[in-house]
Amino acid sequence: MIDSPQPGKRYDKYEPEKYACISVDDVYLEGIGERILSVDFYWHTLSVKGKGLSYCGITLVPPSSLKAFIDAITDNSELSKLKELLEKAMDSNKWVIHYGLLERWLLDYRFDSPCFFLSTTVNKHVLANLNVCYISCQFNQNLWRIGMKTLYLIGGTIGVGKTTISRQLKKDLHNSVFLDGDWCWDADPFQLTEETKEMVMRNICFLLNNFLRCTAYDNIILCWVMHEQYIIDSIINELDTSACRVIKISLMTDETNLRNRLSSDIARGLRTADVIDRSVGRIRMYQLLDTVKIDTSNKTVREIADEILKL
Repeated sequence: MIDSPQPGKRYDKYEPEKYACISVDDVYLEGIGERILSVDFYWHTLSVKGKGLSYCGITLVPPSSLKAFIDAITDNSELSKLKELLEKAMDSNKWVIHYGLLERWLLDYRFDSPCFFLSTTVNKHVLANLNVCYISCQFNQNLWRIGMKTLYLIGGTIGVGKTTISRQLKKDLHNSVFLDGDWCWDADPFQLTEETKEMVMRNICFLLNNFLRCTAYDNIILCWVMHEQYIIDSIINELDTSACRVIKISLMTDETNLRNRLSSDIARGLRTADVIDRSVGRIRMYQLLDTVKIDTSNKTVREIADEILKL
């Protein structure tokens, strides 16, 4: 790197052969996690700003955040080497790069370089080879599970069954959490403006990133209409998916089945009559998306959920 990370570039790789390195045991760094949740960092690229470390990915720490980082670890003697590294970076107005658990290797730093490098490791074995320290990590079952998250993005036109299927998946999947995108702008009166559209995207991405970072959850489920590719892409681009498998799904149905479902909802007072034409008009839009298509016509909830679980 030069003086700072390059705009537009993703920092997904490391080069241990070039640097000396230090390591920080996960048990100590995890202990200060909550203290830095309000600190501004970047995840993998300068275009994705986040709060706190990307626990299983790569975090870019700007000079402006170094003091807050240092303050969070000052009272922990086990993190004295990390404190020293951060202080030297701050004095030199340099960036720090953190490689999380699943990056596996390194926290390396070089004082004649514009950046320092940091990584958390567990059960480390350090071997010196010239000026390079290689760190091998052995993960226990729980730590390996941290990196095996799956994010399900389930789209579909109104009335196709997104919420019902998502609730079933929440029951079926281990350590799962479910977010309906409509909850993020459930207002009265409902207002569709450029401002509210930007707001709902921010709300959804904020919650999804929190779910992705939380070690309590292995599976995250989002259901929302998502009828255009740019909506799906915009959401994914704002998420830290470095240690996450993303499955993009569009639930499909034919016009007859959709009209019957919506008419039933209208009869029960769950929807208004104008929703039918709007929903039917969007059916073809989902064929154009870069998603897995799941036909829901004449299938039970159990059958549909089972198809998704096989992906």
